[in-house]
Parts: sequence; structure tokens; C-alpha cells
Amino acid sequence: MPRFTHFVALRKSAADSSTTSLSSNHFLADSSQVPEIILPDDWNVDSGTRCIWTEPGKGKCDVCGWTGQPSKIQLPSGVPNNILKLRTSGESGCIKCRLMTLMFDALHIHIGPRSDIYQTSSSEYNIRASTSSWRSMSIFTTACARPPPCGIITRSLLDQETTSQQSLQWAKNQISSCIISHEQCHITASDFLPTRLICVMPLNQDGDVVLVDGSMIPQDARYCALSYCWGGLEPGCKTTASTLADRKTCISWKSLTKTFQDAIMITRQLDVPYLWIDSMCIMQNDEADWLHEAGKMFNVYLNSFVTIGAISGKDSNAGLWGRSVDRDPNLIATLRLRGKAWPLYIRQQHLPFYEWREKSYFSSEYYPLFGRAWAYQERLISPRVLLFSDSELAFQCISKVSCQCGADNSAMAQKANRKSQFFKSLNINREEKVLSPRMIFENYDDRGDMRQIEENSLESSWRDIVTYYSGLHLSNEHDRLVAIGAVAEQVHLARLNEKYLAGLWSGSLLKDLLWQSSQVIDKVDNEPSWSWSSWKFADKDKNVSYPPSISMPDFEGLARIIEATCQYTEGNQFGVLVSSKLVLRGRLLKCRSLQQYDFPRRLIFGNWGFMKLGLGHRTFLTINTPLLSRNPWLRKFYMLEIAADAVQVSKRTIWWYLILLPSDLENKEFTRIGMATMHLGGNNHRVVRAAWRFITTRSEITTLEIV
Repeated sequence: MPRFTHFVALRKSAADSSTTSLSSNHFLADSSQVPEIILPDDWNVDSGTRCIWTEPGKGKCDVCGWTGQPSKIQLPSGVPNNILKLRTSGESGCIKCRLMTLMFDALHIHIGPRSDIYQTSSSEYNIRASTSSWRSMSIFTTACARPPPCGIITRSLLDQETTSQQSLQWAKNQISSCIISHEQCHITASDFLPTRLICVMPLNQDGDVVLVDGSMIPQDARYCALSYCWGGLEPGCKTTASTLADRKTCISWKSLTKTFQDAIMITRQLDVPYLWIDSMCIMQNDEADWLHEAGKMFNVYLNSFVTIGAISGKDSNAGLWGRSVDRDPNLIATLRLRGKAWPLYIRQQHLPFYEWREKSYFSSEYYPLFGRAWAYQERLISPRVLLFSDSELAFQCISKVSCQCGADNSAMAQKANRKSQFFKSLNINREEKVLSPRMIFENYDDRGDMRQIEENSLESSWRDIVTYYSGLHLSNEHDRLVAIGAVAEQVHLARLNEKYLAGLWSGSLLKDLLWQSSQVIDKVDNEPSWSWSSWKFADKDKNVSYPPSISMPDFEGLARIIEATCQYTEGNQFGVLVSSKLVLRGRLLKCRSLQQYDFPRRLIFGNWGFMKLGLGHRTFLTINTPLLSRNPWLRKFYMLEIAADAVQVSKRTIWWYLILLPSDLENKEFTRIGMATMHLGGNNHRVVRAAWRFITTRSEITTLEIV
């Protein structure tokens, strides 16, 4: 067993009270007696390669894999190969094994043969007892006047209630810093105001508020916006055609749901006079008003001072404020180095707020708002977002992400910030609201010629958005397109010469048509089958995706776009879709697939000629259309050739097709039910040409409409 120059102290000692000024309720009941871990005197003398094992030739701990480098004490070093030996290894000198053992002890988890511990980052340990679910924990010390020992992360201890003045001041500081320091987060002054806003200034001692017309408000007025889950609750304070006049006179404080009340209080404390809440500022059960307002979401959220996100609430009665007992810190040890002491805590780790994950296998944390489709554009488009979880606040803007405990303040978190990634992909100049698509020409080469970027990051960025967004939940599937309209409107600033076509773009239409999913079960009425937004999924957590191969630089479109148009309500292409038309001209193959065990083994064409397909053959076909799997054995369909991976036929190895079923064969109208990728394996050009001749002799060039 590798040894340290200094051993872990096994005696009990009082924690150094000078290391923190927090009250005793942050400590364990027996906080006066905790184990001490005494670090070697030269712990902080870390060159990045030096290890402090005393036993020659030992590169790492035999149990946890730690290399003995102080700077890497909390970095992932692999899964312990024998968790039963953690305690022995810790008592023998491995500080990392000792830390993990103390974590098990504090959680009252018996280290048994079926226990697990898995480290995913420097601040996250995933732990599971043999009969319990996973728990995600962090080990940290608190920030104080002196820096912590090398390799030990620092976090902030939180007030027990997010309603505290400390939380409010933290939020104000984040917003103020963004406004003063973040040039990227500035937007050009706009005279836009929503049609209606709630004036949050109390009308009387009861705190009643009032709904006002945007036309009656000064153009430079600030407002906040609320992002929340409706859940199964219909707010009694919602605005309808019959209650609109009353709302403009008075909205009783008692009629407001808990989340609405909290949002109004927050808006007041931020010194912002107005608040936008969809159910109160858009007339409910009024189709004309909804159609008019739905297309304004881009401007509503882009121009908000800050958007308040109720990420933990399942409905509007959950409230913003909360307290999670599970995230109270436990003091597990005292670190000592050269006579100085630091308290060492464990605490349940929240999901990274910047990842916008609804839930995780390793955590009991649950953020319903992150799973809602409408809320996605509300967070993405807003310059600043203030998130309220059960246990703490988080802040996100285009330039920065942060949370009260400090877990989201790392450099890695800043790089993974979804908002900054989105706007970076657009290469946006927000001051002028002009986007310069960097993918056209980025810089000059050595000869002074412009060098074209091979991969269009705008195109791939949009497809990444679709992949993520299509897995989010909607109460009404007909809202799938309009609920991402604000994001599309932002992207359009970078794609000014393109048309937005029901979730696809005219400049990359052939690629965008090649979406796929294994979970499609039915089509949404009155939506074009060629759009990813038109299909329902069997599993609410599944989404559409795109074959990575379509991003190849040699992608060659073979189908010709004859007509691609969409009509929208009030002419707003980012609003509600009314009708669409897509006409393509290309090579159409009439075929059947004879399948065994749901894998196409033979593709049968016109006069019963066939190609053998499947693994182990030079040619194979990947069919992505779960609708065909309803019909056993022999399946009829059409394949429309869309693109290939090279201009020259002799060099082609991949073809992409749309799989179609006829809806009106006489008028050549088809429904898209899937896509297929055909691979011609090997480098034998004779085989490639033979396969190409086989396909061309059994197909015809035709013009058709996909409905």
C-alpha cells in the first residue's frame, strides 16, 4: 500500500472555529468532535508532477487510483477496484480513500460488497449503498481569508431559506455585474413593450395589483418575465375576454397563485415596476389573441430586464422560495496544514443548472421546468435569467453562469453554458443586432485568398437545437413549432437570406430533411410530414436526431427543390403555421423490404430484382421508420434519393433517402415516414458502379410533393 510522508490523523479534535463565521446550525450535532486529516507540510508545493508517496515506485493508490499529487486529490481517478478496502487504505495513509470513507460514514452507509462510488468531476461523487438509490455528493471547504490547501475545492454555505436577504442581495449583485461588465449581454435599446403587463406596485395594503396596456407605459420602462410550469393547474387569476376589464381595474392578491405572488415580490425587490406572466397577459381561451401574441415571444423575452425561472415547481402554486433539507451540509473532518485548519464538508450536489437537465440517474434533484418545451426559448433568448430551485438561486446570462453555492462558477461551467454556446454559434453582435455568419469566410490563408469554412456551424447548431428541443415535453403537440419560434427568429438574424420552413431552413433544406427517430408513433394533424415537428413520440424522453455523416464536407445534394413554402398567421414566419408545400424532383425507387428479426436482409425493387443487405455484406441499408415495423415481413414503400457523399459516382459510398408512402399516387403526393442511409462498403469501384447501375435501372426521375 502506498504511504504518505504524513499520516491521516485518526484522533478526534475540535474543529477550528476561526475557519468560519457561520452559526452552529450548519454543523453536525457532534461537531465538537470530528476526525482530523493532517496534511504534509510541503502539501502546497505542487509542481503538477510531484507525488508524495514515500514508497518508491508507487505511481498510484492500489484502491482508489489517486496518483499522490495534491492538485489531483479531488479529480476523478477511476472507480475504486475494491470498495471494501477503502477504510483500510484510508487508515494506512491514502487521503483520498480517507475522504471517501468519511463520506460513507456521514451518510450512514455501510461499505459493503454491493456499495458503489463513482466520481464524475472534482466536485461530484456518486454514491450508492447496496439497497439504496444513487446520491450525488460534493466534498468541499469554505472560502475564508486564507486559501485552502492545494486541490481542495471551496464552496459557499447557504442560508436555510432562499427567502433570505443574503439570497436577494446575491441576485442583485449578479444582475448588476452583468449590466455593468458584460458587453455581450447588452441589447440595443428598443421601444418594444408587451401588449399587456402587470404593474407590481401595490394598489392598497392588501398588495393588489393591476393589468395595464403596454401602450400606456413609458417606452423605456423595465419589466421582468416569469417562466414556470402550468402543470395541471389552471390559475384562477388568468385573464380571459370576460375578465379583461376587471383585471385592468384590480387583481386581488388573494387570487394570485403562490408562484405569481413570489414573482411579484421579487420584481418589486429588484426595483422593476412591471411583470409579464403569460396566463395573465395573454387572454386565455381566446384563439385570436393567442395567435397574435404567440408570435411575439422573441421580443417579449429578448427585452425583459431579467426572466425569473421557477425551475423546481410542478405548477404555479409551488412558489419560488424553498428549502431542501437534503442539501444541508455535514461537517465530516478538519483539514490541518502547518498549524492552520479548514472545515471539510459534504453536501448533496445539485444538477448543473447550466446544463438545463430535468433529472439525472445519479441525483434525486428534479427540475420540471427544464423539461418543458415552451420554457426552453424563454431561457435561451432572455439576456439574463434568475433561476429559483428548492435550495438556492442560480444566475445565467450570455457571458456567465453562477450559483449561490459556487458549483456552477468553474471555468468548465462557463464553457458549457448553453446560452453562450448558442450566441457564440451565431457570432452575434448584439449591440447592432447584426449577426455575421462566420462560416461563409473566416480568414485569409497564406496566399491572401479567403479560406472557406467546411462545416457550417450555423447549420449544425440549429440541428443540435432541434435534437435537444424535440425531446422536451408539451401538453399540446400542435405547439411544437410555435414554442421554438423565438429561437428561430434569433437564428434568422444570422440566416437573413434564408426562409424558415416549419423547423427547417431553406439554405440547408436537404440536410435538415434527414432527421430520424426510432420512437415515432403517430403524426400530428395538419402538420407537414417532412418536418420533425409533425410526429408524436412513443417515449416522452426520446427525440429526433441527425446522422453525423451529413456534416461531411463532401455532402452532395442530389434531389432538386422545386418549391418550398410555408404560410403563417399574420405573415409571421415564427408564429403559427397555417399551410405548407414541399415539391422535390429526384430519383424515386419503388421497393419492398423482406425482413428477418426486424433487420432488412433484402431490398426488393420493381420486377423482384433485389440487393442483399445487412451486416457482413458489402452493401447495407439502415432504415429509420418505426411505422413500417407495424407491418410484418414484406413491407412496401418508396425511397427518394436526397444526397450522396461525393460528386463523382465512382467515389460515392453513402446515399441518403427519404422513405415515403403514397397518400395520393395519382397526384404524386407522398407522406414522409422515415429516412434511410445506404452504405456501399469497400473500396472496389466496380462494386460501387455495379450497385449504382442496379439502383438506377430500377428507379425513375420524378417530381413529387411531400405533404
